[in-house]
Amino acid sequence: MCVSSGTACFSHTILYAGLRDHPEHGPITVFGHQNTAVNHVDGPNCLILHLPTNSLNLIPTGRSTDLLTRLREPTEPDFYSLELPAQASIVPHDVYTVVLAPNPTHIPTALEAVPPSRRPTLSPDLLEFYADTFPGHAIALCCFDNAEARRSKPLLLWYRPTDPDLVVLPGLHSHAGRVPDPIELVPTDHYLLFGTDDPDWGEHYEHDPAMRHTLRSYLPASVRGYPVTKHLRNGDYALKTTDLRSGAIEKIRRRRF
Repeated sequence: MCVSSGTACFSHTILYAGLRDHPEHGPITVFGHQNTAVNHVDGPNCLILHLPTNSLNLIPTGRSTDLLTRLREPTEPDFYSLELPAQASIVPHDVYTVVLAPNPTHIPTALEAVPPSRRPTLSPDLLEFYADTFPGHAIALCCFDNAEARRSKPLLLWYRPTDPDLVVLPGLHSHAGRVPDPIELVPTDHYLLFGTDDPDWGEHYEHDPAMRHTLRSYLPASVRGYPVTKHLRNGDYALKTTDLRSGAIEKIRRRRF
């Protein structure tokens, strides 16, 4: 899973979607991502994540490097199978320099603010693909240039979805800078994780006692999840909000593009 601007290897990916009634922001969706990345091109590369909103907001995770692992741990026995602000912003984030763009057309200009050592070259075809296929989506562009495998810190973002009845996790696959093929069967190596405010909805997880209160306010009361490690048709993951809240996460489906 993942789309990159050049050849790369991503493994042990965790994708998280949580529904929160935040004390300051109200009803929001929290997205989480963490992986191990290796760059296989001579120069900078990037990972592209598209989310159904027109504004992405970074949640600082501080020293909580094991945050998503803590959320995942209590769900591991359960397995299922399944067929920004108005302007872009640049945020240093561990392995990645993250570009948050309100829509795909902002990417070329936003990349100019990325340090040259991490500034990737995106093919015009790939930029056109995102502009045409996901016009109502904000983009998180995670730029990197490490030739050795490194585990990233958790990336947490909150947003108000354009369709509040649907939770979507980005699952497109293309690691060589090419436009994703909609009919291709692609390998997967990631863990799908979900959370809600309801403490009786799923499994409880161990809180980091040193975690800041502001970060904890974005986290779920309980979690559910499972790994996906087989070939699937290329696409994203989509789950109705009502199914998520009822605990029927096995109803998640691949969303074609």
